[in-house]
Amino acid sequence: MADAQLTPKGDRAVQADVRGVLGTLTLPFLHVGMIGFLPIAILYWLAATDRHLRAAMIAGCVLTVAGTVGVTTGLVAIYST
Repeated sequence: MADAQLTPKGDRAVQADVRGVLGTLTLPFLHVGMIGFLPIAILYWLAATDRHLRAAMIAGCVLTVAGTVGVTTGLVAIYST
């Protein structure tokens, strides 16, 4: 088991191994997944062509899948024993 390192305030412990890193990256991956479909909404609002909306949809799906995989991996790493 890895040793825990205290944060500068001393109120939390963060694991000093791969599980700690993956757990720390959970929140940024959540944000990536959440903004995945923002370009579609903006392009729809600007009345873009179907070609542009289709490209934004594909990019949004890729970002959402990447965010979901990152969050799931981080949560599994945090809660696995």
